[in-house]
Amino acid sequence: MNKRISGIVGVALTSLLGLWSLLAFAEPWPPAPFEAQYQLQIDEMLLGTVILRWERPAPDRYRLALTLTPNGAASFLASHEGHEVSEGLILDGRVSPRNYRLDSLQGQAGAEQIRFDPPSLSKHTAQTQVKGREKNLEIPDGTLDRLSQLISLLMAISQDSSVLELPVVERGKLHHYRYHILREGTGRRYRVEQTGKGSEKTTHLEFLAGQVMPESIEQTRDGLHWRLRLSHFRRLQSP
Repeated sequence: MNKRISGIVGVALTSLLGLWSLLAFAEPWPPAPFEAQYQLQIDEMLLGTVILRWERPAPDRYRLALTLTPNGAASFLASHEGHEVSEGLILDGRVSPRNYRLDSLQGQAGAEQIRFDPPSLSKHTAQTQVKGREKNLEIPDGTLDRLSQLISLLMAISQDSSVLELPVVERGKLHHYRYHILREGTGRRYRVEQTGKGSEKTTHLEFLAGQVMPESIEQTRDGLHWRLRLSHFRRLQSP
């Protein structure tokens, strides 16, 4: 059970991928800075609070951060927060991450850092550090981290795209993911299907009329039902 709890940050991020798609229907891209707070549950058991914070430090720059604070049953197994941040540029309608950092609930064992195209290395290179071990990867144009791929998903949906293919650096490896975005019925419920080597997931999202953020995000994984339920939303002051 401890291993499952310590991996919550990654699962929460995967579930949040569809959250951005709903923003495209609520306001033009890019959205104004905001902070959204969710309660994370597994099979109705409260495990933690997830805070997603979107900022625009400059017109061509972005900062996206996700923080998971264990509470409820999880607070007995993990006493510190998990924190994940992606920073980079948005130029000519394309997301271009520069730095990514994950401070995991697992401590150093789960920590990860990525630098995209650092000046000391050749172009199309990602410098990664996982569990304290550094590794350089050759990457194609448009390669993203786990958080910046959410931004690309939003931009694709705002253009009425139903299929999106993305190269993503994660845990020191380059992955290729495909997303299918489907609307379920006539209501405001969506299904986002993610496929890739060893990464087949389906996420269900639902939001109420007038909401900028989804009311709930759900996913069944490893026989467990994961749910993120919106508890608080607020706008942030622009710089």
